[in-house]
Amino acid sequence: MTTGLGYGVIAGIGKETNYGLGVPVTNKIPMLSESIVDEYKQNRSEALIGKAGLSVQDIISLSVGGNISAELCYDKKISASSFLGTDMLIAAAMGTNTYTATSNLLFTLKEDLSVFFTIAIARRAEDAGVVEVVSAMCKSMEISGSAGSACKISTDWIGFDVVRASQANDYDAQMLVVGAGEIPMRCLFADMTFRIEAHAANGSALAAGDSIPISSFSLKYDNKLTDTTNTTTDNSTYFHALKSIQPVRSGWREATLEITMPRHSADTFTAGAEAGTPFQADFTFSRDASNKLYIYFPYLLAEKAESPVGGADVLTEKVNFRCLRGAAFLSGTGNTDMLTVATYAGSRLVAEEFAIEVKNERTATLI
Repeated sequence: MTTGLGYGVIAGIGKETNYGLGVPVTNKIPMLSESIVDEYKQNRSEALIGKAGLSVQDIISLSVGGNISAELCYDKKISASSFLGTDMLIAAAMGTNTYTATSNLLFTLKEDLSVFFTIAIARRAEDAGVVEVVSAMCKSMEISGSAGSACKISTDWIGFDVVRASQANDYDAQMLVVGAGEIPMRCLFADMTFRIEAHAANGSALAAGDSIPISSFSLKYDNKLTDTTNTTTDNSTYFHALKSIQPVRSGWREATLEITMPRHSADTFTAGAEAGTPFQADFTFSRDASNKLYIYFPYLLAEKAESPVGGADVLTEKVNFRCLRGAAFLSGTGNTDMLTVATYAGSRLVAEEFAIEVKNERTATLI
């Protein structure tokens, strides 16, 4: 038996077709950490039978979930059918994507999240060391970064099952094919420009003069998926009484953006919060002409802006925004001009809370 070593771990992900049935993975994740566990919940009998000790305990359900954290990067092709990167994590969280040669790969928020994935993690260098999370759905995503570092993506998952025997992926035939040792180009904080402005009456696009200096940011998105839910059989092929039926959205999805500015020099966002002023914003990550990543925000409302005084130090400012659907702009008429102009793709219409566009070595949709 091979000893598990963190530096030897390989993590991959692949989109499934049938809920409950794992698939071979074709995308490698530049993973930093993972905490996915399967927990069998048990119910004990407390029937009074004349003895002080408990004697019966039964398994009643299986819950599968946890977190995967990775370095946000520009996806890289590593073989004819395999890619290394984080685009698949973004796709899992947001739900849908489109691709054209002139406008790159655009991820948008799907009304009803209905995509699920096999996540395979080779924790030991042997076939028996591959753990598969079957039919994993992304509960939430956070993209964050701070000055002097590479940006990160953190995703939380709920799954149907964890498989450790008869996996769709084994170490030799699949995980090594996905590959180990490749290094993608990371989305560095230094690659990024952040632009923001108050919405003009005509929905004018952002321009170079709208950039402001920030020292950190965090985009958080919650799909509001149901927790583990057990039922009686529905006669589907992969139903299991102890395992969860497919999660669905239950409640309003939620997206928030937090930025920190290293200098407090104006009350722009405090005034915006008080007045209910809508803002539009974007992030542009650019390593070179072939590797770019954009995050678009059509309609932001500042909920809180604070620059507390803690002593003689320089005052910083932290602003919390609520991300709202772009179609709410101009009293429901929608964003007719586009809030943001990307360097590569030109104008983008964003109808939902945010959208993410990438230009890298991918040339087709993921899901």
